[in-house]
Amino acid sequence: MHHGYYPKDPVQAQQSEDIVLGSSTSLGKIAAIVFTPDQAAKAGMIEDVFTNILPKYLKAIDSHFTAHKFLVSDELSWADFYLGGNLYLNCAKNPMIYAPERWAELLDQFPNF
Repeated sequence: MHHGYYPKDPVQAQQSEDIVLGSSTSLGKIAAIVFTPDQAAKAGMIEDVFTNILPKYLKAIDSHFTAHKFLVSDELSWADFYLGGNLYLNCAKNPMIYAPERWAELLDQFPNF
C-alpha cells in the first residue's frame, strides 16, 4: 500500500488478494516437500502438487496472464511480485528445485504463466 503496488480499484484489489492467497496455499504444500524426510511420503506429495494443486491453481488464474499487461491490470501490483518471485522464480525457474522436469512440464502446460 505504501509504495503504490496495492490496487486502488476494489475488484482488482480482491483479485490480488485471491491470487496471493491461492499462491500461499500452494507454496505451503510445495515447501512441505522440502522438509519431509520420508522419501515415499515426499514422492506422494510431489505427485499431488503436480497433478492436483498447481494445475488447479494455475488453471483458476490463467485468464489473468493474458487479460492485462500484469496480473490484475495494466499496472504492476503486489500480486505480480508475490506470484512472480515466490512461485515462478523461486520454484518453477529455480535450477536447484526438486523435480525440475515436473516444473518444466508444468510451464509447458501453462505457457501464459
